Amino acid sequence: MKRLSITCFTLLLFLLACTGNRTDKAVVEKGVKAQLVLKPFSDSLMADSFKLTLSGDKPGNMIIRFTITSHRGELIYSKDFKGADLVDGYKSTVALDKKKEQFAFILKEYDLFFEEDNFLEPAVTENETADRYTPDKEFYKELKNSNLNGFMYRFSKDTKVYIAWSEKEKKVKVYYQCC
Repeated sequence: MKRLSITCFTLLLFLLACTGNRTDKAVVEKGVKAQLVLKPFSDSLMADSFKLTLSGDKPGNMIIRFTITSHRGELIYSKDFKGADLVDGYKSTVALDKKKEQFAFILKEYDLFFEEDNFLEPAVTENETADRYTPDKEFYKELKNSNLNGFMYRFSKDTKVYIAWSEKEKKVKVYYQCC
């Protein structure tokens, strides 16, 4: 019996060790689904908190809230996505006629938001050049010199938004937006 207890305890410790430091898994807090990812963003060494929450129980009232909190504890970015707007942005290419399909689609978008490919390290490489989709050429140059990281998200089939921290202006800005 003692041997079984020790084995169970060891297995429990192993499972906790394997999952205890994972910050990218969805958790449930007060009926809201949430994801948290720690990545350097406003500083090249210190990790900021990227948080995504999903609230609501029907596509029409669902909201995905994306926030970034700096390693200093300051909210530096916040963006809300309405479930209905997400559905409208993809209706022409994805079958979203039924509420069940819409609900599944919103959950999928939520689950894919923090894919590793969306974290851009650095935001702009030395080989990249600004083009017509670059709203602020000076900020683009700043990013090229700072080597700070960026993040990309989409909120419709036609729009991808690339954001990064402007050390000069002390805020998150869009540095690229396109198709």
